[in-house]
Amino acid sequence: MEQHPPEGFPSALESTPCSQQRVSLPDIVAARPDTPVFVPGGPPRAPFDGPGHPSWTNPAYALHHARSWDSALALGAMPPLKGAAAPEGGAGARFLARLGESLAELAGSPLPHVAQVWGPMTMASTHVGTEAYLASLRNPAEALALTDAGLETALVSVRVVLRSRPTVLWIAEPLAAIVDPGALQLLWPHTMRRLMAEARAVGAEPVVHVSGSAAHVLPIAARLGVAGVSITADTPLATARKLLPAHAVVFGNLDSMRLLDRDEEWLSAAARRMVEEMRGRPFVLTPGSAIPPHTSVERLAAFVDAVRG
Repeated sequence: MEQHPPEGFPSALESTPCSQQRVSLPDIVAARPDTPVFVPGGPPRAPFDGPGHPSWTNPAYALHHARSWDSALALGAMPPLKGAAAPEGGAGARFLARLGESLAELAGSPLPHVAQVWGPMTMASTHVGTEAYLASLRNPAEALALTDAGLETALVSVRVVLRSRPTVLWIAEPLAAIVDPGALQLLWPHTMRRLMAEARAVGAEPVVHVSGSAAHVLPIAARLGVAGVSITADTPLATARKLLPAHAVVFGNLDSMRLLDRDEEWLSAAARRMVEEMRGRPFVLTPGSAIPPHTSVERLAAFVDAVRG
């Protein structure tokens, strides 16, 4: 169910005039007096209640969420994985159409926004199953055919969300971390270049999100020339500093489960350590790529607010 502002609460889309000037991701990071924060999920502050992702097809909710946490970017919803893998009809097509409409409204907002899609390898593994896709890696011709099919599916979502001219095209490729370096180099760059070319044609900058231990993924992402990389706690920030060029924006990288099993003092200290570790590099602090739904506002706030000032 969509969520809407309570009666009498002004629409986030109407509260500030739109700025027509496009600002690059590095400029957004550099312009902030504090370390920028990007909160991809978790409990919103009042007056909204309810879950995160399903409600983000409501653009007023997405903007309110970003403003609640003083986020650097407003986040458009991620297409459901199975729906994104079958975008030509049924629930997948309906959600994609709704997502395109909501992103079009975000395009008229004062905050830069992110459009999210799944990457070609993840789409390929969704088509045939992860085990079958990984088994295909023993046969390069088969793996290439499957990955190319995943690319064609991914492009359907990409072309819908890029109509809104987002600042960032967020390409989620969690499967990349479990593919060995040789296979990844064979399969991934040519498909990613296609997605990145589509993004840059409308002025959007590509950011790749990789789950798990991704040290072998980062050099390939760097050679592709992505604007930024989002990593999880399994990839240390020190590794990102070492393997990514100095201009690449790093999004990272609290283990979101720590929002449940650590107290506010620990979370504040963790945020400060992360900022200190990335000092001098373009860095956006994030509290995990999938925040548990029962995370308290107070614990999330302790992590986010630790970097203010």
